[in-house]
Amino acid sequence: MSNNDKSKLAGELVNTISARAGGRHRAAADEQSGSANRRQHPRFPKPTLAVAFGRVAFPTKDWSLGGACIIGSPVDARANASQPVAVVIGQRQFPATARIRRQDTRQLGLEFTAMPPETRAALGRLVRT
Repeated sequence: MSNNDKSKLAGELVNTISARAGGRHRAAADEQSGSANRRQHPRFPKPTLAVAFGRVAFPTKDWSLGGACIIGSPVDARANASQPVAVVIGQRQFPATARIRRQDTRQLGLEFTAMPPETRAALGRLVRT
């Protein structure tokens, strides 16, 4: 077990004990400053959506109101580049702008940087169902 894993486990244990004793109630994940815990929105694996770059759509591994992880990657994808995309829900496409935050050979992490109200409303309806 790495030192980072031990540190996370210790933090979770302290938070659990504190919460049961009536102390602080913040989760360990809220206190960590690592990149894996910067998310502001819960992730949803279902329903599977798609994000289209031009005419090519990629299915989501998971998504949130703030971004998505897609399976696959456009050929010309560059990290930290913002570009127009379409969020595909069923047969409808909703415009958005996404920044590529993470990229590897199998998937792409996107942050939605701009989203018209109709796109946010469509995603919001999925969250509430």
